Amino acid sequence: MTHGISLGQELAAAKEYCSRLPQWAVREVSTSVERFAFHMGVLERFRPEVMAEVGVSAGALSCALLLKALQYTDSPLLYGIDFGQTTYFNGQRRIGEILETVLPELLPLHRLHTQATALDADDIIKHPLDFLYIDANHCHPWASIDCLCLLPHLKRGAVIGFHDTAISHTQARSGIYAYHSLELEKFESVGEDAFGAGFCIYDGDRERVLESLLNSFSLPWDYDTEDAPAVPVPEAFVERLLALADKHYGSSLRHRLGRRLRFSMRLSPTCMALENKRREKFLQDLHNSTSWRVTAPLRWAARLVNRG
Repeated sequence: MTHGISLGQELAAAKEYCSRLPQWAVREVSTSVERFAFHMGVLERFRPEVMAEVGVSAGALSCALLLKALQYTDSPLLYGIDFGQTTYFNGQRRIGEILETVLPELLPLHRLHTQATALDADDIIKHPLDFLYIDANHCHPWASIDCLCLLPHLKRGAVIGFHDTAISHTQARSGIYAYHSLELEKFESVGEDAFGAGFCIYDGDRERVLESLLNSFSLPWDYDTEDAPAVPVPEAFVERLLALADKHYGSSLRHRLGRRLRFSMRLSPTCMALENKRREKFLQDLHNSTSWRVTAPLRWAARLVNRG
């Protein structure tokens, strides 16, 4: 049990729900019984009615959230925001396809917006939010950007969740940095979910949350690949983000945010070069090690077996 979240009564429901998912959908990272059970437990504890999900993919979690919400309210509402039109794991599958094909009765409760980002929240979100879950771009600082953009739409006491908050999951730093930067009451998933999901309770102290997010923006930007361009996003995107900050938080925060963003963007290529050097040295040391040479015949035999 974590923060009053008990999985016992939710595991059976999550297992039954997973059994209804099509085989192609289980490739999605979020489709684990433990993940669904924990999210259902969070909803049971806090009972949000108006929710938003940034990063929808096929919609497996969207359906789970709505099914659970229908147990305690007649009219839940879930906003879905996704930059793509097809899922990250299968270019032939549409964003939100599980809602369309498996549980179409939930469609009236879902407001899906594709080819959109959190920057479009002012045009998308029409009701104050009780619950926000961020599971989109996993490279830092995108989760912090998503949180910054949605913060004006959160009620006091709203629950803010992030995917991939387990410290061991070092390749998805965006959720980790955003979650741990926030000076709010926190609780995390436990058990067999290796990726982790972390939740915060928004106390309404917007200035403190903004200061926390500014600190996270001081960290270098991540890159999807080693050969990513030196500037990870277009200048127009940065200007749009700063305009949103000016609109909701004032010119002072816009100025401070702009300085942090541009500093971290300039620093990122250097950090990436250092990281690549570290990886190269690690691989070189590994290849030169005695254990690597000793196990070479085993790797050769394994390749032969796999080819067969």
